[in-house]
Amino acid sequence: MVGAAIWYLPQGNELWTGFISKEALEQLAKADNPKGVRLTKDHHYPRKVAAKELFEENWAQISDPSAEILDRYLKKYGCFNYVLPEENKRLVKYQRSHCFVSPKASYEQAGIELKKLSLENLKAIQKGDRKLALLLLSDPGE
Repeated sequence: MVGAAIWYLPQGNELWTGFISKEALEQLAKADNPKGVRLTKDHHYPRKVAAKELFEENWAQISDPSAEILDRYLKKYGCFNYVLPEENKRLVKYQRSHCFVSPKASYEQAGIELKKLSLENLKAIQKGDRKLALLLLSDPGE
């Protein structure tokens, strides 16, 4: 495709919700090489649902549409959780625009439990801190 521009939306750590699936955390805890455990960024709010909302918005009533879109992306549409690739596939059928209710409902329907995790703890676990991963898995206080 000649002259086509490729444009990517930002997906940095600032958009991570701070949640990881329990199953992903378990795999990280038992892996000989935690860096080899593949994590997928699952958008907390499905892209097709976000697009539908944006198309249905009455933009004539919004004074600064570009600022509104950026704000929604940073606070809602761009946010993601870490899950395993197979969990991401399970989520797809619950995140379609015709059946999506909420991120929480989608995860519950797919049988995925999320655990709160700081970026520092995630990095430590990925470097091999199994004790920390096991401690976080045993914490029922989520």
